[in-house]
Amino acid sequence: MSEFQLTLSEYLSTIQEVILITFEEPVWVKAEIRNLSIKGGHYYLELAEKEESTDKVIASCKATIWKFSAAKMVLKFERESGIELSKDLNVLIKVKAKFDPQYGFSVNVEDIDSSYTIGDIARRYMQIVERLTAEDLINKNKSLPTPFDLQNILVIAPENAAGLGDFKKDADALDKAGVCHFIYHTATFQGNTAATSITESLSTALRQWAKDFNSAPDLIVIIRGGGAVNDL
Repeated sequence: MSEFQLTLSEYLSTIQEVILITFEEPVWVKAEIRNLSIKGGHYYLELAEKEESTDKVIASCKATIWKFSAAKMVLKFERESGIELSKDLNVLIKVKAKFDPQYGFSVNVEDIDSSYTIGDIARRYMQIVERLTAEDLINKNKSLPTPFDLQNILVIAPENAAGLGDFKKDADALDKAGVCHFIYHTATFQGNTAATSITESLSTALRQWAKDFNSAPDLIVIIRGGGAVNDL
């Protein structure tokens, strides 16, 4: 065979050299954090770009925030944005490309623009408001009459949530005094399954309530229980 040949390591080393030359300087990149884990102070991320109309992933790669810069960088982002760095966030990050013949392609994160993430969350919030307005749902709660006497209260909250503990400090005192009676059910409030978990927990709670009581709950309390602002 007369065609020019390379070993795999030679071929990948050539690609490594091209990437080093082409992307010598870091660049700002928009991406979604699909997954994030912390090990030994290092932040390991999986970044992705999704097609807006279908939510299909069209690009992805691994990223790392090394320990020596992670504490300062992450603290700065969270202080400026009020948001915990976590998965499902859309971020604008300064990255430097890295390719290793043995471990493949990844990027090192050198900075995070907190203002971009704040703006993205504000944009998504406005989209929710516009949708609720278009569907004539935005003022539904305000139009409900306020009950003047609360006795039996249904509570949906994450299990062992800090917010639930704060709520129960006062609720237990009211229950003990015979002012109100509280029934608790749990649900998952974070991640892709949150909406389904909350809906199923509420449905189960109401079915059980119908068996135990002759009337509907006077009040349904849903407690988020702390966590990142972007999980709201």
